[in-house]
Amino acid sequence: MKRCCRKILRCAAALCILSVLAAAVATAQRLPDARLHERIVQGIDLTLEQRYPDARSVFRSIVQSWPEHPAGPLFLAAVLQAECSDYDQWLSRSVFDSLLDKAADLAERMIAHQTGDSWGYYYAGTASAYRSFAESEEGNWYAALREGIGSAGKFEEALNCDAGFTNAMSGLGTYYYWKSRKTEFLTWLPFVKDKRKEAISLLTRAADNSPYESSVALSSLMWIMIEEGRYGEALQSADRILTRYPDNRSVLWGALTAHERMRDSVALKKDVVRLLDAILKAPVRNVYGEITCRLKLAQFAVASPIQTSRRNLKQPAR
Repeated sequence: MKRCCRKILRCAAALCILSVLAAAVATAQRLPDARLHERIVQGIDLTLEQRYPDARSVFRSIVQSWPEHPAGPLFLAAVLQAECSDYDQWLSRSVFDSLLDKAADLAERMIAHQTGDSWGYYYAGTASAYRSFAESEEGNWYAALREGIGSAGKFEEALNCDAGFTNAMSGLGTYYYWKSRKTEFLTWLPFVKDKRKEAISLLTRAADNSPYESSVALSSLMWIMIEEGRYGEALQSADRILTRYPDNRSVLWGALTAHERMRDSVALKKDVVRLLDAILKAPVRNVYGEITCRLKLAQFAVASPIQTSRRNLKQPAR
């Protein structure tokens, strides 16, 4: 059970990271450099298509062509995180942290040289968000909280520069929700606020105002709606992502989780078959995911004749 919860959290976090990054290249907030914009879009698409080596190649080319821009190392860290979550592997912290250190340093230089611009704060905040998740994965809750607070502060600064900066809305909304969710038992204290409604509002604004369909908080909303028990809305977010990336295993895990909690056995079985097929087609086999899917299919096979027998017993004798 604990491992299943960890898997769900890892999928959620990886997709939240990618949705925040995808927001950065939405047409409504295009980067000034058109070539850089196109390369980032290409890399994000490859990542969400789970073609990780190809995505890494694109982002490494960004590091080489734009060595003073934080996007290259930041997106490389995103690919590492997404790949480890997808394959249920542990992250190489030395590589991950070195990329984040480089991205954070370049982001701070951007802030210093581009006063009043949101982008530097966005990149710095995202780097802290990545590190926060990595620390929480290892059980370092104090470090995770420290980085999370730092991330939120940077996103708030980005919104102070531009109140319509949806990239920051996505990251900040995600932080607000999970912080409130984990501290809800303290909301009776005057200095602890429940910001879940505000978080969902920020994420919804981000999701509804970006033309880049697979991005901008959709994945965050999917997992948050699952947590809230609003499964229909969670599935709407999942469907919007799967329309563009039909084999995305992290999103398929989300849809499966929603249908399982709804106790919709017909839809759940379809989800399990679809997810298992996606796992078996992957270049790296997620053994835990495969075993979980096969176990669920075995449970369906056992349950089916039992349910048939019960229906037969309920039928009146002729």
